[in-house]
Amino acid sequence: MRDIVSWRKDLCKKLRNSDELKEYVASSLVNANAKVHQREIKRLAQLIADVELGLTLLQEIAPEEPATSVEALLKGYRFPVEQLQSDRNWQLIQNARFYLIQRKGRQWLRVLQEYINLPEIIRIYSLENARNVPQLIPSSK
Repeated sequence: MRDIVSWRKDLCKKLRNSDELKEYVASSLVNANAKVHQREIKRLAQLIADVELGLTLLQEIAPEEPATSVEALLKGYRFPVEQLQSDRNWQLIQNARFYLIQRKGRQWLRVLQEYINLPEIIRIYSLENARNVPQLIPSSK
């Protein structure tokens, strides 16, 4: 069986150790116990890593497209658009599809919206609406 999560292992560890993410979860789940906090921190770290992989793919192959376009890219169809005619771009999409298999379809839109609702201090993309073009936050470059 192929491994679809090891690529994000180090990133998720850094995110789980982030004071900003811990503070966000603590303020969001005021009455929850430590075990629930840890589970939510782990879930959000994975969500952040996955969404940022998808948005980075978009920035690489179609930087003027809205964040919702990742949903179409993950479906795997080679739409007749200029960006998908390049074999290099097509290979990037196929790699991302492999790693983001659990985020295909409506799942992408759900996690994208959750990502947008996170404070900018714990993400690298500025995005106020899923239909906007994602922009790197200057301090993240």
